[in-house]
Amino acid sequence: MGKNNKKNGAAAVRTKKVDPLILGTLVFAVVVLAALITLCVYRNSDAYLESQPAITIGDNQVTATEYAYYYNNSVNSFLSSNSSYLSYMGLDLQKPLSSQTCALDQSKTWAQYFESMVDETITQAEILYAEGKKAGFAPEDLQSRVDEAMEELKHHAEEHGNSFEEDMKEHYGRKYSEEEIRAIVEKGEYTTLYREKVLEESSATEEEQNAYYEENKDNYWRVTYRTESFPFSTTGEENTDTKEVAKQKADEMLATVTDEASFIAQAKSKYTEEELAAKAEDFTLRADPLRSSLTDAVKNWMSDAARQPGDKTVIESTSSYDVVYYVTTWLDDYKTADIRLIYLPVETESDATDEEKQAARDSVSAKANELFGQWNTGEKTEENFIALAKANSKDRNAETGSLYEDVNKSSFATDLTDWIFAAERAAGDSQMIQTSSASYIVYYVAQGEEYWKQSVEAAVKQNNYDSWYEAMKNNYPVTKNSDILGKAIA
Repeated sequence: MGKNNKKNGAAAVRTKKVDPLILGTLVFAVVVLAALITLCVYRNSDAYLESQPAITIGDNQVTATEYAYYYNNSVNSFLSSNSSYLSYMGLDLQKPLSSQTCALDQSKTWAQYFESMVDETITQAEILYAEGKKAGFAPEDLQSRVDEAMEELKHHAEEHGNSFEEDMKEHYGRKYSEEEIRAIVEKGEYTTLYREKVLEESSATEEEQNAYYEENKDNYWRVTYRTESFPFSTTGEENTDTKEVAKQKADEMLATVTDEASFIAQAKSKYTEEELAAKAEDFTLRADPLRSSLTDAVKNWMSDAARQPGDKTVIESTSSYDVVYYVTTWLDDYKTADIRLIYLPVETESDATDEEKQAARDSVSAKANELFGQWNTGEKTEENFIALAKANSKDRNAETGSLYEDVNKSSFATDLTDWIFAAERAAGDSQMIQTSSASYIVYYVAQGEEYWKQSVEAAVKQNNYDSWYEAMKNNYPVTKNSDILGKAIA
């Protein structure tokens, strides 16, 4: 009995043999699982994303990391430029972009809108790059432009106490190396220069320009007029006139207006002294809007060939009757200008104290005064100014002697344009202009053609460029890798 129990106990603890076939299957499963985990990690790594095309344009492949840079750069730029209007657009940055309908295109979510915007940006860049290389385009100032752009990026990182890679991650979601960013920036600068070349060489015949002008006159004619509104409500809103009462008041004012002075007097008579004090001094005046910016009703009345200074009318809008008094119309026919300038920006750290900022302004001012004094004591030729600009200007045109052609009244800040477009301005004039953010030394080269003519020519060239680009797109089929794109912008 005891022997039997002992024997049974030994049998109970004896190790059971495992079927070799089952063991092999288990080992294989473990190996496969490990491989799948490794593959999954790899497929989400930078190395995998860098090796796979997110989008193929013709024969050119754009990697996921490059696509991610373009995407984040474009989205950040859009959000920055429209920061004051995002709520009006219904864009909530606290929610996924893929869950919100785009206010600019109801057929897309915001994620789809941004993706299509970036796709077009990249497509145009790749086509311009490929076409430029085919044409043997090799701009001399490419590397200097790339160097300057990289220095700006490095300076931004230093200002914020970041390494270059940390600064890139903060803005673009990934620690791009300087080498990676330089390659992207170089392609961007190259395509920008080639686009400028294609635009400049686009034909714009006189017939094309005349036809374009005739179709778009309202973009070039400006008006001066006076207006006063009589609001109305069709829903019985408290303290607001009915449509009939507002029309009667507008007609009564119109009947009493005999000239510009009487228009101003009648408009002012509507308000108390306190209300007038809260208004602009000349609140009825609309000094120089383009006709294209006016409502259709006002524009059509202003554009009538029979219109004469002193004409007046009442025009109905959606919520008011407006008394309108016509003063004059004119074409934007001032002459553009070609200039050179030495640009000396005031540069400080983001956390600089007021004393440090003032010291930086004083330093730039002293440098500008030194250079202007040097200029005035020498032979004041354009060649000498070019040499001075190349050696000292901090603008991106320094390699060309900081030449700016076809400058118009909106090209620079008011301090500069007031001097450039002064009536007495002549070739060879120069001046130092200082602001809180920079100092400038400006050299007036020559007067250009009339602004409206230059604008028409530029518009025709843009249209011709657009036609050229659309034709080129047919040669560059686009293929997107949805899986890689999803990882790139995640």
